[in-house]
Amino acid sequence: MGDTCLPIGGGFSNQSLSPILCIRDKCCSWVNPFNFLCCELRVIGSNLLLGPFFLFSDFVILQAPPSVYEGDSIHLRCHTYPGNAKEIRGVTFYKDDKVLQSSLKNSDLRINSVSMNDTGRYKCEKKFYYTPAEMYSDETFISVNELFSFPRVTVTMNPKTEGDPMTLTCDTSLSPHSWGTKLEFSFFKDGQSIQEFGSSNMFVAQYARLEDSGNYTCEVRSSTSSVWKRSNMIYIQIYSRKQNGQVHRDYTNSNIMRLILSGIIFIIGAIISCHHWKSQDAP
Repeated sequence: MGDTCLPIGGGFSNQSLSPILCIRDKCCSWVNPFNFLCCELRVIGSNLLLGPFFLFSDFVILQAPPSVYEGDSIHLRCHTYPGNAKEIRGVTFYKDDKVLQSSLKNSDLRINSVSMNDTGRYKCEKKFYYTPAEMYSDETFISVNELFSFPRVTVTMNPKTEGDPMTLTCDTSLSPHSWGTKLEFSFFKDGQSIQEFGSSNMFVAQYARLEDSGNYTCEVRSSTSSVWKRSNMIYIQIYSRKQNGQVHRDYTNSNIMRLILSGIIFIIGAIISCHHWKSQDAP
C-alpha cells in the first residue's frame, strides 16, 4: 500500500504533476489543490493496463488497500495537495461514524492484524485554515476477507473399547487468494493440549485408553500466529474390554435362561394337552 505507479503514456508525463498515488483501483495525481487526474487500473492476464483518464474535483483522497484478509495490517492515508500541508489544523479517522484517531497533523492510520470485525466504512476528515469549507473528507468501504474457514474436528477412526486405534482430523478451507499461507494445527482434550501446533492436521493414538474419554477440539492458526480459530467440540467415550465382556456374558446367560424357561413351559403344556386328549378317548 502506498507504492507509486509509473504508467506508460502521456497522461502522467507532465513533470509539473505531483507524485502519482495508487488508490484502490486508480492511479491519481494532483493537478491543483482542488483537482486530481486519475486513470483506471485494469488487470488482464498478467498485464497491468491503464484505462481512460478522468478529472476529479476534491480536496481529500482516502488511500486504502484494494483487498484485505484476516491478519493483514491496514494502512490508511488521508491525502491532500502537497502544498496544503502547512494549512492542516486537524485530521480525524472514523469507522462506521466512530472516531478511531484524531490528531493535528497525522494523516496516517495503521490497524494491525485485522479481523472480520474490522469490516466497515472508513472515513478521513481534514480541517484546514483559509479554505472555503474549512473541512473536507473522503470515505471508502473495506471488507476483510476470510483467510481460512472455522475448523471442524472429526473422528475418522472411532474407538469403542480400550486398545482400539483412534484418529482425529482437523479440517479447514484456505482462501483461494491465500494459497501461499501455511497453516498449523493443534489438538486439545478437556481444554488441555495433547498435540502442539504443527503442520499435521491429524491426531493419532494407536491404542486408546479409558482415560482418553473426554471432549476434543482442535485449533488452526496461520504460521505467523496472526489468525487462529477453534473448532467445534466432540465427545469420545472409551469402554473397558472387561466391562464389555461382562455385559456380553450377562446378555448370553439371560438368553439361555429364557430358552430353558420357554422349553419347560412348552413341555408342561404338551403333557397337559396329551393328558386331556387321553381323558376324552377313555370310555
